[in-house]
Amino acid sequence: MELLREQKTTITLEHERLLAQQDRVLNERDEAESRAKRDIEKLIQDVAEASVEKQNLDRTVTSLRDESDQLRRRVHELQRQSAAKDMQISSLEKFREQDRDDKEGLNLALESKQMELEMVGLISPLSAIGYHIHSLFIR
Repeated sequence: MELLREQKTTITLEHERLLAQQDRVLNERDEAESRAKRDIEKLIQDVAEASVEKQNLDRTVTSLRDESDQLRRRVHELQRQSAAKDMQISSLEKFREQDRDDKEGLNLALESKQMELEMVGLISPLSAIGYHIHSLFIR
């Protein structure tokens, strides 16, 4: 009978040890499962935030591309206008040079005519000086 009691005590102790070990394993598993759930939830949240950030960045990139296209078109338009203005300036400079040449020719013709009239005696020397002074201001 004593042997049976010892066996029962041994079996009971072994059973309690196994139950404690099982509880410890179950607690460790529950803790690992909780950590895994938290990690998964954190990953889901991180993925959602990254998705929102990606959408915002995509919108920003699209906006910047549109702005870049607008600026490129504006630069092209300004370059075209600048070329047209350069052509206009060149043309006006040619006209100005032609006007200067014409004015110089007219002044020479006027001087020549004054000298011719002086020679034939139709203009007094004082009048010729007035014409000469006038022609100096025209140049």
